Amino acid sequence: MKKMLLITIFALSFCQVNLVPAEARSGNVVTVKGNEFAVTFPHETKGRTSYAGNIESKIFETKNMESMPRLRAEFISGIDGREFSRNLKTTLQNLAYMAAVTAPEISIGNESLGSVGTYSGIKMVAGHPVRVYGKVFVGRHSVINLMIVEPLENSLSYESALFIDSVRKR
Repeated sequence: MKKMLLITIFALSFCQVNLVPAEARSGNVVTVKGNEFAVTFPHETKGRTSYAGNIESKIFETKNMESMPRLRAEFISGIDGREFSRNLKTTLQNLAYMAAVTAPEISIGNESLGSVGTYSGIKMVAGHPVRVYGKVFVGRHSVINLMIVEPLENSLSYESALFIDSVRKR
């Protein structure tokens, strides 16, 4: 069961079903009903709902896909945070693999928001290297998974740092 849940959650990161509006926005703050996290995007977003089995996730990302950095937040609710945290390393490795990151760097720790894991590395897009950075926050009953893609010459842009630092518990 535990393995199936992780595979299902992992698969949610890459499923696309239909576009949905943000359930609650105040400026660029995005929240999802039933999820304990909120994140602030520095620009307009588009959203969609994804399904893997009976698990639903809400994904919001940069609306203008021509601009950099590209920012993405995935909200998954109704999970056992303790169980998810126990398998965080494997989840981060799988997220990096699915994002086509080569030789990802992974870190795991605890912050005031809960268990936190990161992955980062480089991937090629249309013959150009880009940096991919992911950060996963695990709460008691929900997860928010952030992903940033930006040009390799930017170590981590100011805009991306603001996005990551904007995650809050509701």
